[in-house]
Amino acid sequence: MEHEVYTAEIPSRESFTTDMCPVQWALGVAKAAREASDGKNVMGRDGMTQLAQILSDLTTGNAEDDDLELIREICGVITTTPGCEHSSEAAASILWSLDNNTMDWMGHRRKKCMHGICWENVAPAGAAAAGEGRRRRRRGGSSEE
Repeated sequence: MEHEVYTAEIPSRESFTTDMCPVQWALGVAKAAREASDGKNVMGRDGMTQLAQILSDLTTGNAEDDDLELIREICGVITTTPGCEHSSEAAASILWSLDNNTMDWMGHRRKKCMHGICWENVAPAGAAAAGEGRRRRRRGGSSEE
């Protein structure tokens, strides 16, 4: 039986320009890698899904204090785990963005997008504070509401 080939194009580092929000760009990278995954590799499937959720939180004003460290940790595991080439490439690109756009990423923890494109469709503060519909997997496999 022949393996199915996935063709989702993962944005390369060269596709990133200085007028783009690096967190939005990284979210696109994570989503494309998740789509390109054949679903057989845990880090390609689950790791990219978790990264996409955390990155989405950063772009919608729902960041948590340890998000950048958690992104770095997940990307580190993905890049060192054999299996999914797409996921490893995507994780390395996200790490590259973190290292080369530190101020932009730090700003997102404080709900400040230096490019002014994030938080356009943010839920009202009361809904975000109540954690409405928000459930995210954290370290140790626990989940938060």
